[in-house]
Amino acid sequence: MNKMTRQNKLLLLVAFLATVAVLFYKLGYDRHAADLLIPSQANITAVENRTATIIDKLPDKLAANSSLLTKSQQTINGEQAPGTQTGNSSATEIVPGQVIRVIDGDTIVVNINALPVHVRLIGINSPELNDKRPQVACLAQKAKEEAEKLLNGQNIYLEKDPTQGDYDRYNRLLAYVFLPADSASLPSAQLGTGTTSGVNFNKLMIENGYAYEHTYFLPYKYQREFKDAQAKVRTAQKGLWNPDICGN
Repeated sequence: MNKMTRQNKLLLLVAFLATVAVLFYKLGYDRHAADLLIPSQANITAVENRTATIIDKLPDKLAANSSLLTKSQQTINGEQAPGTQTGNSSATEIVPGQVIRVIDGDTIVVNINALPVHVRLIGINSPELNDKRPQVACLAQKAKEEAEKLLNGQNIYLEKDPTQGDYDRYNRLLAYVFLPADSASLPSAQLGTGTTSGVNFNKLMIENGYAYEHTYFLPYKYQREFKDAQAKVRTAQKGLWNPDICGN
C-alpha cells in the first residue's frame, strides 16, 4: 500500500514537471508569436525613421521626375520645342509665330521655328464642332469663323503661363495669343488697345462673345480680366450669349 502510494506520488511529480515544462514552452512560443504580430517599440521607431527618410527625399524625386517629364514634352519631332528656354521657369515667356490654321474657337496651329505646333488657348473654351446638338454645333462654327477671321495667316506672339504648365494631356502647347496692336485683322474698336505685347486674342474672343471663360484647374494669369469680360458680354447678350444667334 505504501509502495503504491510512493509510486503514485512519483507519477504525480513527473506529471507536474511535464506540465510545467509544457507551460514554459508554450509561454516562450506565445511570446515569440507576439513579437512577430506586435512589433516592439524599437521596431516601430526603426520603421518611423525609414519612413521619415523616404518622405524627406520625396520632393527631390518628384522634382527630378517633373524635370524629365518637362524635357520629354519639350521635344517635337526630335527637336527642342520652339521657344523653350533654360533658366527661371516662372518668368513670362513670349514666343513669336505665324498662324497656319484654326481648328476651332480655342485651338489653333502655329508655325514656330518652321514646325507646326498645336496651341490650346488658356482661359477660354468654345463649343465643340462635333457636338450632336445642332444649336451647339452652330455656335462652334460661329466661334471658329470668328477665330479664322482674326488669326488666319497672322503673325502673333504666344505667351506661356507657368501656373498652367507647358502642355495639356493632348500634348498641345498652352498659351495666350497676342495680336500686334496694329494688326489689320482687328476690329477698329480694338486697334491700339491691349498691352505692349499687343491685343490678347483669348480675351478678345470672350469680349466678342465667341468663347466662354474657362478655368481648367488652377487660377491663371488673366483670370480676373477674363471673368470680368464674360460678365459684361453676357449681360449684353453678345455672340454666343445671344439666344437668336443660331435661330431657335
